[in-house]
Amino acid sequence: MKMPSWEMCEDRATESEILSHLDRCDAHFVPPLSGRVDVSVYAARLRTNASRIEAWSDGCLIGLLAVYFSGDESEESTAFVSNVSIEQDFLGQGIASALLAHCIKCASTTGFRRLRLEVGADNMAARRLYEKHGFQVCAKPGEQILMQLNLLEAIQ
Repeated sequence: MKMPSWEMCEDRATESEILSHLDRCDAHFVPPLSGRVDVSVYAARLRTNASRIEAWSDGCLIGLLAVYFSGDESEESTAFVSNVSIEQDFLGQGIASALLAHCIKCASTTGFRRLRLEVGADNMAARRLYEKHGFQVCAKPGEQILMQLNLLEAIQ
């Protein structure tokens, strides 16, 4: 069976495409996204304020990584990954890994020192993905774990 093809691009999705994608992925978040945020408000915030690295297949948004590149290029400069989601039918194809690798490259070439994200403590698949890319646990505040990648070490 042939794997569906997909392409990566940046900041193409409309707010409604982001919302539809997040709704389709909701149950795969650990815990579900809809139990933590108003998904329509979150989709609007991602469209307006976040940089997005997107995976598309046949005109449909099938993967999304949203990152906030804010702050300055000082020693404390940290980018924050707010969302990584891949639709069920596209899991296991390396899409999340490709989106994350692209994000790491963008953050490091933009001058950020660190990349952080939160992940559900029980989301072992996501934690393994982040660890594979060099992220380490830096805080365990409860249901969510804060992970960090030192970009200066990651690009050496």
